[in-house]
Amino acid sequence: MAVIQFEGYEVTQMHYEKNKNFKRPENGKLKIAPLFSVNVEEKNDNESAVLLSVSLEKGAPFNLQVSIEGLFKYNAEEDKSDFGKNNLFSTNAVAILFPYLRSCVSALTNLSNDAPALILPTMNIVELLKKQDMQG
Repeated sequence: MAVIQFEGYEVTQMHYEKNKNFKRPENGKLKIAPLFSVNVEEKNDNESAVLLSVSLEKGAPFNLQVSIEGLFKYNAEEDKSDFGKNNLFSTNAVAILFPYLRSCVSALTNLSNDAPALILPTMNIVELLKKQDMQG
């Protein structure tokens, strides 16, 4: 059995709104800066809900907010390195959820038929969240 067990996820928010004031840059290169956030809510001693969100509001042809919530169980007896549930939920659980968030964003933006779908690149989401916290 794994140290953390992924019990599944659900989409908690999907919002798409066309940015009617958007002007494509003259050079044609669009630079966007999605903002990510994570929140861990302890349900009981060995179970937590991890909320992973992305928003995009500036510099894009649309405003976007997508949030997903994953449920995870912690198996303390399997944590031989004593990494701890809080660390595992804020790192490993986030990394597990990120591909699902990417998929939701791609599907939502593809349905708009207004601009090319936004495909978030694969990335180390945990490191990105750390950098965002340092800058914010």
